Amino acid sequence: MYYFPLASIPWAYTNLFAMTHPTDNPNPETATPKTYAEMSHEEKHQHRKNTLLSEWTIEMLRDALPSRGYAYISEDDNGENTREHFRRWFNLMGVSDSQFNAMNDAQIKDVYDDRKDGLLRTVIKMRASDIRTRPATLSHLEVNRVREMVDAEKMAFAMSDSIVKAMVHASQNAVSMDDVRRIVREEMPLASIRGSSKPRVIKIQQGDEEPRIIEGIVHKKFDRVLKMATRDNVMLVGGAGSGKTTIARQVAKALQLPFYFTGAVPHEAKLLGFINPHGKYVETAFYRAWTTGGIFLMDEIDASDPQALLAINAALDNGICDFPNGMVEKHKDFHFIGAANTFGKGATMDYIGRNAQDEAGRSRWFYIHIEYDEVMEEQIASQFAPEEITVGWCKYIRAVRKAVENLSERHIVSPRSTIKGARALSLGIPRDEVEEAVLWHGMDAERKRRVLEEAKKLCGGLLP
Repeated sequence: MYYFPLASIPWAYTNLFAMTHPTDNPNPETATPKTYAEMSHEEKHQHRKNTLLSEWTIEMLRDALPSRGYAYISEDDNGENTREHFRRWFNLMGVSDSQFNAMNDAQIKDVYDDRKDGLLRTVIKMRASDIRTRPATLSHLEVNRVREMVDAEKMAFAMSDSIVKAMVHASQNAVSMDDVRRIVREEMPLASIRGSSKPRVIKIQQGDEEPRIIEGIVHKKFDRVLKMATRDNVMLVGGAGSGKTTIARQVAKALQLPFYFTGAVPHEAKLLGFINPHGKYVETAFYRAWTTGGIFLMDEIDASDPQALLAINAALDNGICDFPNGMVEKHKDFHFIGAANTFGKGATMDYIGRNAQDEAGRSRWFYIHIEYDEVMEEQIASQFAPEEITVGWCKYIRAVRKAVENLSERHIVSPRSTIKGARALSLGIPRDEVEEAVLWHGMDAERKRRVLEEAKKLCGGLLP
């Protein structure tokens, strides 16, 4: 009989145990599968490809669809954010196929992007026929259904929880109390804007003349400029598109004087004129206004050559100007208005093409700050588009403007964006194209995302 050495026994038993341990399963076909959460990014992608869309879970959709707030629907059938992918998400959230089929792409994106799910609750309680006959976007629907019950001017004086609860009960839809409060807060300032949307009536009387009535849309600083323009050299300082040129033209109209204009002055000849080779004096707009009377606007004055402006410094103070054809006294009805984006201390982050102006010149002005007048902005925009476009668009622009300011972004959102955008939207140009053309101006995607996130916060989580 043969005996194994004792030293070899532990080795033999150890290896035998390793080959037959019941918890070790070398067969991949019978191995315990990973959960979706345990898979790598590549494994998750492959798993979604191998799984019928009707069996996708909310976790799978969360990885495939865009983040809520940035919805877009792909037209590529090979993508993971097609309309059918959104259908599966809506089904899991309680929306039926008939309800989903009644929604257009804009409505789908509106509901998906509403992270508070107020719109989702609204859709779940609606009939498909009601969804189909509603406006193009459900955010517009949500706001309008509640606004129908809100007299914003009265609510400004008497708003309480009991009124809000009554409104929610009366609405018989899924708009939450927080949503109603937010809409009322938004509507109250809009009511004051719409209440002042009628053209202002201004009475002007000079000396013993018959008083004149001026009607129209004017900037809130118009009265101040009108009063000072006949008494001093006025400098209007404000952002691009704030209405400085418009104010100057309206002052000329109100005073029944001719309006003269020049842009940035690169040399003094643009102001004073010159003697041509034939010995004839060539007049300028400044010369005609100085000698015959009128409102003279020098726009972009802070972009002018400081040396060129020195030529008229003394003239503005003393009332006599040395032109190439001789000394001329100022006409009694000559009034000078300057317009600038800065206070003449040089370039800024937003206005890099500005020059530092001579202090002797800067001290000669009566400065009036022309900020953006949002009432006037909406009034002008409403001339180009109906209210259902103007109200939401203006509110959106104001939110983006404030977000840019809060984030200290180097980007200007002027009333020009509002007015140009309202005009384009009224012509049926798609909203995203309009925004790129008049609002974002090539802003990169990450900065745009930050601005929109901030704007959403300012709007209570739902952009107009």
